[in-house]
Parts: sequence; structure tokens; C-alpha cells
Amino acid sequence: MRRAPTLGAMSEWDTGSISFSSQRLGSSRDLSSRDSLTVARREFRAFVRGFREGEFFLYREQLIRQYRRAEPWLQVDMRHLSSYSKQLHDLIRDAPNDYIPVFESSIKDTLKELIGEGLPASGEDADPDVASAVAASSDAAPDFQLSLVSDMAPTRIRSITAAHMNKLVVVPGIVVNASRTAPKATRVALRCRNCGSRIFAPVSPAFGGFSIPRRCNALRADAGDGDGAPGDQPCPLDPFVVVPDHSAYTDAQTLKLQEAPEDVPTGEMPRHVIVAAEQSLVDRVAPGARVRIVGVASIFTAKAPRASRGSSQAVRTPYVRAVGLLQEDDSGTRGAPAFSAEEEEELRAMAAEPGLYDRLWPSVAPAISGEYTNDIKKAVLCLLMGGSRKLLPDGTRLRGDINVLMLGDPSTAKSQFLKFVERVAPVGVYTSGKGSSAAGLTASVVRDQRGEFYLEGGAMVLGDGGVVCIDEFDKMREEDRVAIHEAMEQQTISVAKAGITTVLNSRTAVLAAANPVFGRYDDSMSAAENIDFMPTILSRFDLIFIVRDVRDAKRDEDIARHVMRIHINAAAAAADEEAGVGGGAAEEESDGEMGLHRMRRFIAFAKSRVAPRLSAEAMDRLREFYVQMRREQRALKTAAAASAVDAGNSHQRAAARAEGHEAASVVPITVRQLEALVRVSEAVAKSELATHATVDHADEAIRLFRQSTLAAAKSGVVSAEGGLPAHLQRKARDVEAAIQRALPLGSEPMALERLRKSIANPDTNVFRWVLSTMKRRDELVEVDEGRRVRRNK
Repeated sequence: MRRAPTLGAMSEWDTGSISFSSQRLGSSRDLSSRDSLTVARREFRAFVRGFREGEFFLYREQLIRQYRRAEPWLQVDMRHLSSYSKQLHDLIRDAPNDYIPVFESSIKDTLKELIGEGLPASGEDADPDVASAVAASSDAAPDFQLSLVSDMAPTRIRSITAAHMNKLVVVPGIVVNASRTAPKATRVALRCRNCGSRIFAPVSPAFGGFSIPRRCNALRADAGDGDGAPGDQPCPLDPFVVVPDHSAYTDAQTLKLQEAPEDVPTGEMPRHVIVAAEQSLVDRVAPGARVRIVGVASIFTAKAPRASRGSSQAVRTPYVRAVGLLQEDDSGTRGAPAFSAEEEEELRAMAAEPGLYDRLWPSVAPAISGEYTNDIKKAVLCLLMGGSRKLLPDGTRLRGDINVLMLGDPSTAKSQFLKFVERVAPVGVYTSGKGSSAAGLTASVVRDQRGEFYLEGGAMVLGDGGVVCIDEFDKMREEDRVAIHEAMEQQTISVAKAGITTVLNSRTAVLAAANPVFGRYDDSMSAAENIDFMPTILSRFDLIFIVRDVRDAKRDEDIARHVMRIHINAAAAAADEEAGVGGGAAEEESDGEMGLHRMRRFIAFAKSRVAPRLSAEAMDRLREFYVQMRREQRALKTAAAASAVDAGNSHQRAAARAEGHEAASVVPITVRQLEALVRVSEAVAKSELATHATVDHADEAIRLFRQSTLAAAKSGVVSAEGGLPAHLQRKARDVEAAIQRALPLGSEPMALERLRKSIANPDTNVFRWVLSTMKRRDELVEVDEGRRVRRNK
């Protein structure tokens, strides 16, 4: 067998092709015989007319309602079909290509009968004007599409094999690409150019085509021109031409379905499959949507390139022809599984026990130890839970997801936190900053081989309703970090490229980890020089943690003991697994911590069941904290101004003003941080399945905020809006002006050491920071492997 590439835009969509020897797969059973099809058609018609729940004729009423709405499709639940006739259910499941057209013909026949009977009224949907306009003729019945809903066990994309071909399957996944809707012929009108007679050729669904007869069976006398006579010679070979104006069309769309991140085995690439949707199933979903496709696993013939055309006709490409589409919960908490009554009762009983929050946070990454990680674990728990989304009367949406940034030394378990969150979150996407581009994180518009443009979602779109973990955040290019500003705050991604203008949802929480500028935290430099981020990206994180690898004997001993205990327990567990001992209870920690599976279920349950709101007391507590911090900020600035007035000379006044600005910058409280406090309070309440955030929840949010963002501000990482502390800004401006004077535009590159000496009494730390900032703004360019710099603009 030879291989052929896939068709057009799908050439890079699938990982492989299927080869087989015959053009159409036969059936060993006589399911498509004329007698069985006739019986099935009669049974399907009886099902549509006669199936009922209680006293309600479910599908007959739905058929009348859809006809009056001019929506020619009927949704049928396979469970109802199975309860009515197990044989009909099995026919649809095992031979859908044969029996779905029969079912659709039965729907049309039933509608014709109902039209002939005068279309009985259907409750509130009955419209006398519409009913009177309907002709009591069978010719008024349109073709109806069958849309199936099935509770069959889902088949993963990577599990679709030859055994599933031409069978009904349920395939879950994420839509990463949706083509534009285009018309597709369902019946082609053909006219003989010789005698003028017309025939109609049916078109196979999805990627199927049609065959044009090579001979015209009509004689010239049948054309109606009067020139011919019976017995004339038939028309010559290949006389037919397509008549577009008299052909029938339907809407068609192609989707690219990808495995959900949580379903991809470690180390494997996510698989894709093409989905062909028609009629009522088009324009139902956008990239990033999680769906369950009920469809027929099929194959189509790929178009070979010119170089290999004619030598690869035995190669076919797999796809799924959709006959039903169900989009999962669109509330932003997608991916949450269903819960039985017993499991829901168990989880609510667990939430009723006191101290659930104190039991949950130690279960976050239990393999990570150290007192410095306790607050990080609590912040990660709040990120997993999330706050409550709000919809304002004017349509504005306030995000409820919490963004957390960890800055610090290597080997402080930052990446371990990210990997744990990816595993435990209902929807988790992990990516590395160095290997991520702006298009890969947000969305891209791609041109296919036919010249058409289509939209493809990135990590922030695929993680909609979950968490996106970005490791090596500092290694990203600045323009790539800027691309996720909208996604982090407004939680949307706007695309306006190549004639495609749309807005995609990216309702995700972001957990990011970054290292200092020089690899490790340099104690000789301030925190602002160690961390090189723009204020605009820092201000979008609700909680910012500085993680230091402090050399402390007791801390090192505790961490070493914990690491050794983990390795010993892991070795013992591996030995027990090889011996076939234990396994079920190994997931639960011996000290009362919650196991990974149970924690994942509880997080999904909490996110789907409760949306806490602030109580009046908690609201007052947060308001008091905000006003108090703003008052202290104003007092520090006033005191600094007063001391500057009392100072004797200009140098003392400048020093007093700088001291006052430094003290004021310790308090980074703005309205954005106030909203972060609200979200964290709601997340703490959600971890206890509380409907209202109390004062205790607000106090915990304030404490976490003090230990994270405020502590980072005191170290000089971030000012009130996330920028450089005020006491360094004046020095930085002076150094930048001196560099610009020493390096005019068009001058030769200058050695760094010579440049530093050309500045009068420069602060080494400020000099490094200014150099880094000017390089990031592309004002300075390194030459000679960083030994010299040149002025660029």
C-alpha cells in the first residue's frame, strides 16, 4: 500500500492514515436488505409517532414544534430508542450509514402524515397564523435531519481503530479549529448538453462525492424539441453538465477535535481527528469548547499531490461524521464530572466537618515541605477553588479566577507546584515560557492549502474553565507576555486578522513561576534588580510570592529529612506494587491529608456547586483594610514632604523625599488589589462549601495578601501599581540620561566597563537595572557577546 497526504486544510490535522483494500466495507449480516430496511422504516415511524413519557408524546410534539419553527432537525435520545426497541437501537449503533437515512425518511413520512391530519396544536408553541399558512399537502414537508444523543461509553481519539469503522461512536475532546461554514451540495442537478434532459445525482454526506453517469438514457425525442423520433440513437458519451441553480445545498463545517489535556498520557503528543458537521450542527461551537461528538467513524479518499498522483489510491484518511453534538457546561467550570447522590452526600458531610480548610491546604503538593511553602500552598488552594464570577447590569463581567506568581531561586519547588496543579485541576494546561509564543498561548489565524483562513486556539483557549501553568515565565519574550494581558484580566482573547474578527473565551487562572534575572537571587542587589518584569504584567497577579533559598541549618535539616522520607516511602510503595500488595489505600496520606483523586473530585464539586458572596461583616473588614492602608500611604507622603521642607539644604531635602517615597511604596494597595482580596476571600469560603464569605475568610485573605504581595512590595519588587519603587526611580532616570549622553545615536559600540566609568558615581545595582530595561526596550543592543553595547534608538 502507498500513502497519500490528507486533503487540503486537513493535511496536518491527523497523525496517520488508514490503508485498506476495498472501496466500501461490506456487512456480514443482511442488515441492508430491502425487507429489513422496509421493516425498520415502519418501526422508526411508529417510534416517532408513538413514543411517550407519561401522557406526553415526546417526539411527535418535538417534530411539530420544530416544523413550526422552520428548524428541520429532530433530536433523539438513544436511551429512548433502546427502551422502545433494542433491535432498532442496535441497528443505528452498528450500521448507522444504512439506517440513519431510513430514520430521516421516516421522520419526513411522519411529518407528511401529521400535515395531512391538520397538525394538532402543541401547547404554547401553537401559532394559528402559521398553522393556517401550512398547506395540507404532503409536498410541504421538508427534509429533516436526525440529531442523536447517546450515553454510550466515550471512545478516546487515540482509541479509534478499524473495529470502529462505520460504527456509531461518542468522541470527547476540545475543538481547536473551526472552519468557516460553506454550502455543500446534497443533490446535484445534471443536464444532458445533447438532448436537454435532466437527472439528479445524490451526494454522499460529509466528504463523500457523487458519480456522473457516462451515458444519457433518454432519447432526443424525450427532450421535447420535436426534432427527434422514437428509436433515435442515444446521446454520446459523457454528455452531462452540472446545473448549480437547480441543485440542493446544505451548510457544512469542518472541526478539528483534539484530546483533552487530562486525557493525554505523559510524554505523548495529543491526537487529533477531523469532524464533519452539517445542517443544524454547524456554527454550534467555537475553538476552545469542550464537546462530545456522537458520530460515525469513517474514512475519505485524500487528494494526492501532483508528484504522487495516481500511485496512492489505496490510502484513506479517518474522520468522524457528526450526527450529534453536545457542548459541555459553558459556565466557565467545564470539565467538572457528574456526581452520584452518594458521592455528593459524602462530600457535603466532609465539608460540614470543622477545619476543612486546614485539612485541604496541606494536601496541596504533599511531597513539598518547608515552612516557607505553607502560604504558597494556601494560595494555590485558593487558585484551584477560584472566586465567584459576577455579571453587572451593564453586561460587564468581573473575573473570579485568581492569578498567582512565584518568583525566586531555582530548586525551591516552583515547578513541582505547577505540575501538581496541572494534575489536580479539573482542566489543566502546562506550558513552558521558553517554548511558548504569543500565538501558541492565545490564538492564531492560519491559511490552509486552499488559501482559506481558519482560527486555531492556543493554551489560554484550551484551558478555558481551568488553570494554565506557565513555567519559566521570565524566559518568555516581552511581546509574548504582553499578548496575555487581555486574557489574564478580561479573560477574553480578541482576534482581528485576515478578515476574521471574533472574541474567544479564556476564563482561566494563571499560575506562573519565574527565576531572577541572573539565575539566582543576588543579595547584593535589591529585589527590583533581581526581578525584571513590566508593571503591567505584575499588576495582573493577585498574589506574588518571593521564594528564597535561605541557608539555614534547621530548615535544611527538615527539608533533607522530608526528602529522604519521600524516597524511602516511594521505594517501599514500588516494592509493594511489584509484589501485588496494597495500592488502594496508598493514595490517602497517613497524616490525614486528602488523596489526589479525592481532592480533584472535591475541587470539581466545589467549583460547580457554590459561588460564595461576601457577607456584610466581611465587606466592612476589607473596606476598613483598604481605607487604612491608603491612609497610611498618604500619611507617609505627608511626613516626607514636611521633612523635606524642614531640611537645611537641597541634598537633605532630596534624601527626605526619597525616604518618604520609599516608605510609601511599601503599601501597594489599589482598587485592583482590593478586588484580589475579594476573590481570595470567596475562594477560602468556597473551600468550605460556604455560601457566604465571613470575617474569618476575609482575615485569611488579608493575611495571605500581607505575606505575599505586600511582602514583595517591601522588598522592592513592586510598587503601588507594580512598578519600580519610587526611591530608585530618580536614580534610574539619572543613569539612563547619562547613558544616552555617553552613547549618542550613530556612535560606535562602547565597552560596559568604560560606559560605567563615564557616569559620575553610579549605583552598580541601578546601572544594571537600567541597562536591562534599555535592552528590553530595544534602545541598547549587545555586541561582542555582551561585552559592548550600541545605542539603537
